Amino acid sequence: IGELTYKQPEAQQLIEKIKKELVEIQRRVLPGKKPRVYVEEWHSPPHVSGNWVPELVEMAGGGYTLCKKGHVSKSITLKEVERYNPQIIILSLCGFGKKAKPEMVLERPGWQNIEGVKQKRVYVIDDSLLNRPGPRLVEGLKFLVERINEWKRKNYT
Repeated sequence: IGELTYKQPEAQQLIEKIKKELVEIQRRVLPGKKPRVYVEEWHSPPHVSGNWVPELVEMAGGGYTLCKKGHVSKSITLKEVERYNPQIIILSLCGFGKKAKPEMVLERPGWQNIEGVKQKRVYVIDDSLLNRPGPRLVEGLKFLVERINEWKRKNYT
């Protein structure tokens, strides 16, 4: 984009700034067991986030195996979520911004036996911080690190 807009120096500065921020954020990741994380991109029917989200969760210290890095988001069944049994659930619902509510999952029929629901570890993030590629992914990564570190402190310190 920097080349197309004749802003190569500014684009390079932004890239370097983002790389530096990513390294700084990853230094805050606590060691230890990786909680199983489920990021939901759509709610009806539920879709697990794909594309770059699996990599961001891994960078944040979490486990994410419901969708592989680089694969598109996909619908997911209750049985798949039950088998995975996520310990942390993140709602990053496309087009919702911050309007999604944890109750959308906490009160979802059939989800009561999922660990993240039982422990009420369902969090909402503005979808633009995870669903759109670009500099704001740094803020999305910070959010993930905070939630995952919180889980690690509670369960492994």
